[in-house]
Amino acid sequence: MSILIHIDGVIRTVDCVHHIVEILQDKTQAYDRANLIGLSQDAHKDIHELYKTQYKSNLIRLLRHLKDYYNIYGLRIENIGEYKSLVESWKE
Repeated sequence: MSILIHIDGVIRTVDCVHHIVEILQDKTQAYDRANLIGLSQDAHKDIHELYKTQYKSNLIRLLRHLKDYYNIYGLRIENIGEYKSLVESWKE
């Protein structure tokens, strides 16, 4: 059974599962389902690039928000790169 996500107007298979809080940061969350989110490889790459910036904690909050929103409304995460300006506008 394939898991599908909606990305950029296209239904795609989830390529990877991302740990919202990285395992190196907190090993206790490695198997916590609340810490996992299915993504495409492109979105996963964008997220890890943003994790290298000063806005990592803001992005973690955004990913949790998007996951909660998806769980409630069934919406899909689209082009995480579009959220970069939003993440950068947040204050720590």
